[in-house]
Amino acid sequence: TPAITLAGPVSFVFLNLLSLRVRLFKGMEAEPGSRNFGTVYFPISLVVLVVLVNAGIIAAWEGGVGILIMGWGDGLAALVGVRARGGVFQIFGSTKSLRGSVAMLVASFVVALAFLALFQAEAPASSLLARAAAVAGFATLVELLTPFGLDNLTVPLLTTLFVHVVLVRPGAADPLVFAFLGALLGNALVAAAALRARAVAPSGAIAGTAVGTALLAVGGLPAYSLLMAFFLSSTVIGRITRRGRPDSGIEEKGDRRDSAQVMANCGAATASLVLYPVLGSPGFLVAFAAGFAAANADTWASEIGILSARPPRHVFSWKEIPAGTSGGVSPLGTMAAVLGSALIAMVFVHGFGPALQPVHAWGDTTGVGALVLVGGIAGSLVDSALGAGLQAQYRCWQSGRTTERPRTAGVDNSLIRGVRWMNNDAVNFLAASTAACATGLLFTWLRGS
Repeated sequence: TPAITLAGPVSFVFLNLLSLRVRLFKGMEAEPGSRNFGTVYFPISLVVLVVLVNAGIIAAWEGGVGILIMGWGDGLAALVGVRARGGVFQIFGSTKSLRGSVAMLVASFVVALAFLALFQAEAPASSLLARAAAVAGFATLVELLTPFGLDNLTVPLLTTLFVHVVLVRPGAADPLVFAFLGALLGNALVAAAALRARAVAPSGAIAGTAVGTALLAVGGLPAYSLLMAFFLSSTVIGRITRRGRPDSGIEEKGDRRDSAQVMANCGAATASLVLYPVLGSPGFLVAFAAGFAAANADTWASEIGILSARPPRHVFSWKEIPAGTSGGVSPLGTMAAVLGSALIAMVFVHGFGPALQPVHAWGDTTGVGALVLVGGIAGSLVDSALGAGLQAQYRCWQSGRTTERPRTAGVDNSLIRGVRWMNNDAVNFLAASTAACATGLLFTWLRGS
């Protein structure tokens, strides 16, 4: 009965919570004082999966794939990772290792293949191998990208969802599997090349792989072209302008994109595109483009605007401020923002013109492109406004210079203005999200008017 099947996982939710408080099972807990609730999240995920099985939404074996991948894959990743001396990196505040991730991938593949061989035995061997590889790749990406011990929730639940949607749901077939695998492998190669060129940090390469895989698998080459237009153009411009830019006296984060920067610039656009096939509204396509247009406009404005011969002006007070200060605008930077947004709008219209043509009731696809252009410029202005009013700026205790870094060499810097949690990544994310939401909603309203 449902009550009996839930008794075990529900009991362990409370037992593990008690153990976390009083170290009841010392071998299971992390260091004293740790607030990692991973051991509690794991039985919670099991409770959710048992409820879904009892409701007839998923099969028991589908949940088994997610649970055992978490148990074996993540467990082995932790054991191997502890012994790893090289290839260790930080991503979203969590410490990961290359060897641990490989262990996660291999263990996940073995678990998935075992379940698929039992419950999808009618499939050819090559298909089973591809399906297991897709599940393992997806689970490993989820584990890498999830911070704060929440992977004990996300890995079982999202892996089970992946199995149900891609491998089990009516209409799901091997083309989806091969599309995902192709997108994952292709983006892994692109990320490796970017890492080798020092355009991204290790965490940025992983986050970029996840974003690129989602865009290519869901939206195909037209969607992927927007990501490449943003990434390649902003990287090249950044490399060129950094050679001749003056010393502004402001310490910057650096030009190697990390995971936070990737998600801040691409998160809103990626979420919009993923929602498009689910909800079916073309407004999500426009929001997707506007998110990238805002990110590209802001990046171009920052990289090119700092070369302006005249100092920028504060977006609110209109007083001259040092070049490179958040919240500054200049004619050169504004022109760069327009061109950066225009690039994304043109690529979008060229790639998605056929998809947009039947649905808009105003103008032609040029009108849609103009809307994306304006949305991107508006997002750049929102970025400047947030940078001027709320973004945190610190005084470096070591050099005395203004910096966006809250700490230098492990020592806290002094906050001189703004809100502590509002760093440059938060500003970029809010600006891109605002542009995406506002432009998508405006398109939907105009379409219906």
